[in-house]
Amino acid sequence: AAAGAGVAVGLFNSVLSVRFHIWPLIATLGMLVAARGLVSVISGGSSVAAYTPELSAALKTAIGPVPVVLVGVVVLAVLVGWIIRYTRWGNHLRAVGGDDVAARRAGIPADRMRMWLFVVVALVAALAGSLQVMRTGASAVNLGEGVELLVYGALLISGYRLAGGGRGSALLRPGVPVRAGADQEHLPAARAAPAADRRAARAHPHRSGLSRPGPRTRATAADRPARDRMRAGPHGERCMNHMEAFSQGPLTGVRVIETGVLVAGPYCGQLLGDLGAEVIKVEDPAKGDPMRQWGRERPHGKSLWFPILGRNKQSVTCNLRVEKGQAVFRKLIADADVLIENFRPGTLEKWGLSPETLWEINPRLVIVRVSAYGQDGPYAGRAGYGSIGEAMGGIRHITGDPKALPSRVGISLGDALAGTFAALGCMGALRVAETTGRGQIVDSAIYEAVLALMESTVPEYAIGGYTRERTGSILPNVAPSNAYRTKDDDMVLIAANQDTVFGRLAQAMGRPELAVDPDFATHGGRGLNQERLDEIIADWCSTMPADALLDHLHEHGVPAGRIYTARDMFADEHFAAREAIVRLPHPEFGEFPMQNVFPRLSATPGGIRSLGPEMGEHNEAVLSRFAGIDPEELAGLRADGVI
Repeated sequence: AAAGAGVAVGLFNSVLSVRFHIWPLIATLGMLVAARGLVSVISGGSSVAAYTPELSAALKTAIGPVPVVLVGVVVLAVLVGWIIRYTRWGNHLRAVGGDDVAARRAGIPADRMRMWLFVVVALVAALAGSLQVMRTGASAVNLGEGVELLVYGALLISGYRLAGGGRGSALLRPGVPVRAGADQEHLPAARAAPAADRRAARAHPHRSGLSRPGPRTRATAADRPARDRMRAGPHGERCMNHMEAFSQGPLTGVRVIETGVLVAGPYCGQLLGDLGAEVIKVEDPAKGDPMRQWGRERPHGKSLWFPILGRNKQSVTCNLRVEKGQAVFRKLIADADVLIENFRPGTLEKWGLSPETLWEINPRLVIVRVSAYGQDGPYAGRAGYGSIGEAMGGIRHITGDPKALPSRVGISLGDALAGTFAALGCMGALRVAETTGRGQIVDSAIYEAVLALMESTVPEYAIGGYTRERTGSILPNVAPSNAYRTKDDDMVLIAANQDTVFGRLAQAMGRPELAVDPDFATHGGRGLNQERLDEIIADWCSTMPADALLDHLHEHGVPAGRIYTARDMFADEHFAAREAIVRLPHPEFGEFPMQNVFPRLSATPGGIRSLGPEMGEHNEAVLSRFAGIDPEELAGLRADGVI
């Protein structure tokens, strides 16, 4: 009965994803009582009283001073729950129950933990049997005692697992972790301690869901900033079951070291920081990131681009070309989740910071490598920028007026795409590291990021023998989809290429006959007669000012809009309503507007916490806290030009 009740409660907890690791213990104890009775029956017992004297005595006791028994059970359950939840041995016990995350915290694979437990139980059984033989002589009873211990060990494992003690109840989904909403122990959590002492840092495996080996300890509130206090207080662990634990975004608690320069690597860091990651930007102390100087407009001699690209980041200077700088960098990496770099392939290896070396320090580290051509292949060692990747990926060839040379899109598209795909790959790799405890390389090449955007251009050539060319403002064979001049010399873009939408456009133009004209009634017909149709629409648009034209088109359900500049964005009510542009204070520029975080998450949306920092602004705070470097050593590193 006790075993059945325990399993039922464990199943219930698994369904709700609320597991305090006390009920599994009770279920296991119940199964042990049942096992004792089973072994006694096998040994020849004939009645309940004969083979369960302990149970009989417990029942008699419980019927008497019930409150005392209940208090004792509660105290024992709380004590055991605390041990399981907050100690290194608790990690071991949960690992035995099939909790792979706890096994990684304990530093031992769960399968090996269960094997070791069974071996220990077997040895204890053999020792107990041997001692009994030495004391009383051999008998079947001795064998029964040994078997009893073995059965207890096996049920200790299975009972805990069945009752939901692992990451998922075996009764629900055997071998598959339960991912219900409230069970978020494995997700990123706040930092649990400063890293002034590396051993102390490793002693806080719940600093994030991407855990590290070490005993479970807790820091005081005074030891960490307010944003790192999610686990403080008597219900600190339980708060991970609530969305407020991700108050800064879904990547709250993930620590990123960014060594990239220019756009591609730092843009990846910007995206991760927007979603709540703690991003530490490592720059060369002599020059810093060149993006601090880039940009067409440079009021006060400073870039207007870097405050955006460097937002939500802390800046640390460190010369990675010298041995002392590399030693500092290794200390930072030891407790990080992600490294972003976009040097030419082979540079990290030249500095003694190869992935294999870094994984010896931190096996769970996800290494994001952004480059022009990727980490291997005959072009890997070539120098390259985003513009070269755009050309090689194919987008330059199809961009611009067909009568002119291929055009640049107008932004650093190749770099931004490589950074975006790098961030996407990084989050996938974090998911794997969270489950397996092993990091990997995310290889994001600029030319391949552009190629990923190229729709069906590859099969068009390989199968159809067609090479897509520049087409200017139109969409070839898809009409109408073009920009048209208005009476007040503005421009309006109209996209009415679907049959039903074109019918609405024809009504709006006062030309309903166009919708049934054989030349325009079908998608194919409009494509064949695209130039003539554009002329008809252009003549009509030139008779109305832009505002009146747009209102008229929207009333008829025709997709249309202005071709915006930044000025239009500031004036648009939709931008304002959705806060697509936000403003933060800047010490020199005053109110600093920029695009908001995207995409939007309803419960954990992320945000912009700070603008791009000054170079080396956070040297002391970061290096003392996360690398364990004291003020005297910092002064020496500064004097040597390392930072």
